Amino acid sequence: MLVVPSYLVERAQLPDARGVVLALGHRNLSGFSEARYAKYYETNPLGLPVVCLARTEPGGPPVGMAALIPIELSVSGTLVRAGIAADFAVDAEHRGLGPALQLQRALLARMPEEGLEAVIGLPNAPAEPVFRRLRFRELGRFSRFVKPLRTGVLLDRQLGRPVLGAVASALVDPLLPLVTRERRAASRACSLELAEAFDERFSPFFEHGADTPQVAVRRSVALLNWKYGLPQEPANRLLAALSRDGSVVGYAVVRERNGVLHVLELQAAGARAGLSAVLSGLARYARAQRAGALSLRCLDGARSLTSALRPPAFFERDEQRPLLVHVPEPRPGTAPLLEPRHWLFLEGDADL
Repeated sequence: MLVVPSYLVERAQLPDARGVVLALGHRNLSGFSEARYAKYYETNPLGLPVVCLARTEPGGPPVGMAALIPIELSVSGTLVRAGIAADFAVDAEHRGLGPALQLQRALLARMPEEGLEAVIGLPNAPAEPVFRRLRFRELGRFSRFVKPLRTGVLLDRQLGRPVLGAVASALVDPLLPLVTRERRAASRACSLELAEAFDERFSPFFEHGADTPQVAVRRSVALLNWKYGLPQEPANRLLAALSRDGSVVGYAVVRERNGVLHVLELQAAGARAGLSAVLSGLARYARAQRAGALSLRCLDGARSLTSALRPPAFFERDEQRPLLVHVPEPRPGTAPLLEPRHWLFLEGDADL
């Protein structure tokens, strides 16, 4: 007969629990590192995460953990404190035996004392049933939008045929701007420049200039520099969109991986016209970097961004990962959180 152990779930005391959190992360989570721990568990400007640990007996070694990373949401212009469920790790021999559900339930019970009004879930397939059991609401699935730029680079990487790639590139690449209807005229309204970090020029844009949907992650100079490790992190590059008078009218944060330029952040003033101008500048920058494609991943129920990412300029591919939200006590000010049509959530927002 199978004996199901009982589990003791308790809040971890940070920074004292640093060693056990690192050990659980290293055993169970791909890419969990001391650098990641330092970023999200020690230097987050919004505060320390809430971490719960599961043990089989008092004082025994932890066999599972789960965390809530604090974030701030802008909901119809009002600040709402929330958390992202992250670092959900259970040792292999204890999976399916109860600690996963207990850990997430313990985190949700901590919401009132932490002043959190919502929790966002980005579970993988094995973890998704746990969140469903706790009545998280699905807002939708992420979509990836891809703009091809250089056929040669893509064919070389996919097929390992550099000669074929070179021939295809010579024949097809000059036609891509025409096929994808790039708008050079729109891009003249602003210029894209590399910037070392977000600085005081961006503050008026965040306060008054950005066109944002009803629900989005709140952005500020300090938060974004921390998020993307600017100016120290060379992998993340910030492109500022400047008007003729030098004021910021948009920006993008990009990261190159395997010949593709991934857009982690994209904001612009002027609705679709502003986005088109920034996207045209991004395409030229990506070509200059010899990238094979631009890629942007998001959930955009508000259609505030994806209205500018239509064929033939971009091709959409649905992904399986859901965005879930838990709002235990909705009030008029947080009601939009439960409506997918109000949301914009970017790849950079999910990059935990």
